[in-house]
Amino acid sequence: LGDSKLSIEKALLASELSEKNQFLDIQAESFRILAVNYRSLKEFDKATAYINKAEVLCLRTKNWDLLSRVYNNAGLIEFDKGHNDTALLIYNKGLDIAREHVTSKFHLCQIVSNIGEVYLESNPDLAITYFNKALKMARETSNNKQAEAGINSDLGRAYTRKKEYAKAEQFLKEGLRLTHQLGLKRVTGHTYLALVDLKVREGKPTEALSYMKDYNAVR
Repeated sequence: LGDSKLSIEKALLASELSEKNQFLDIQAESFRILAVNYRSLKEFDKATAYINKAEVLCLRTKNWDLLSRVYNNAGLIEFDKGHNDTALLIYNKGLDIAREHVTSKFHLCQIVSNIGEVYLESNPDLAITYFNKALKMARETSNNKQAEAGINSDLGRAYTRKKEYAKAEQFLKEGLRLTHQLGLKRVTGHTYLALVDLKVREGKPTEALSYMKDYNAVR
């Protein structure tokens, strides 16, 4: 739900309890959650340290499903650091794990969407291809509404860059509808920022300001 402080507190407790009881899978997931939160807070050194710990435990327990998710999060951290090539390599490691082993299909759409994110600025058409593939997977394979919300917002951002503003607004508002429905504060904030960008490019400062106020309220 976007409450990093509370999430970190609970994940640290889970890590402590799981280490004490040798629940290695739960400890690995706790490390992954800590990495997600520290990435959100832009504390990348801590995020990288925790995601590396999660990877070590997943390899040790052969938890391929969690390892695929760990690589997805590791890719996000590298992407946020501006290391696009490294991010792509790590995302593809996650996809390889999913192809080679029996894993849940629930999170695969997020890896595919994140690959699209890498291409968003340099090649929006290619990004849209990945986003559409991810959206189809989210709907048909996993019924992953959380991923669907984020992917709709990603499609809106891509169409904004193509100057197809009506289509961009359609996807962004659908993403916003889903984020409100699911209570996803972090994705809601990202979507409001994307709407600010859209309205600035359209030359509609009043609407841009309104969405900026919405974004600040979410923060």
